[in-house]
Amino acid sequence: MSGGWSHNSVPQPDCCSFNVQNDQWVILPPMSTAREWHSSIYHKDHLYVVGGRGDTNKYLDTVESLDIKSLQWSHLPCLPRPLHTSYVVFFSNNLFVLGGCNPLWNSEVNEYDFKQEKWMARSPMPEKCEGGAAVSFDDHVYVVGGRNKSCMQFNPISDSWVFLHRPLFQHYCGPSLIWNAKILICGGEHEDSIEECSPLTDNAWSTSTLKMPKKGDMSFAVRIDYHP
Repeated sequence: MSGGWSHNSVPQPDCCSFNVQNDQWVILPPMSTAREWHSSIYHKDHLYVVGGRGDTNKYLDTVESLDIKSLQWSHLPCLPRPLHTSYVVFFSNNLFVLGGCNPLWNSEVNEYDFKQEKWMARSPMPEKCEGGAAVSFDDHVYVVGGRNKSCMQFNPISDSWVFLHRPLFQHYCGPSLIWNAKILICGGEHEDSIEECSPLTDNAWSTSTLKMPKKGDMSFAVRIDYHP
């Protein structure tokens, strides 16, 4: 967990992790910039924190990375422009930042090439996705859910987008993840359903018998392979 705001709505720099083996929280070094409404992703022993909103409601273009082994923070080059609530995924070890707000939702896509150490603009999403999520699966990136019930497939190799079947429900601020070769969207602001889709077969959405504990915005959906 990283950042967020306190009870008096002040952005925080704090970070912590939860160890599922001993059921304990671990305090991590704080970020250099306090932020809320940012995006984060874990990849190859590094936690990446992207954009967000800082003090005085200022939108941020900074990107920080925490090396989990050394517990040292470092900075990547700034985003092409400040953003909050963007969708972040890794594909072929490069970081993709999709959509986000500044202050309106946009359809921009930017890729960070770690070898060249620079950001590159990619083809924008064919429609804006407000309050959705993104996952990387097989050879594609998927932007799903949100206010528009989006389901868009991006091919990073050809830099092209296609529309797929839309979800059945509006999962605004509902997180997504890959589980058993399926894309799952979990709940949302006014939704407790969980939908699943298999993009490698018929890419149609169906509703799971499992539901979220309650309706509401969620920050993350993660898979933890725990073998005690």
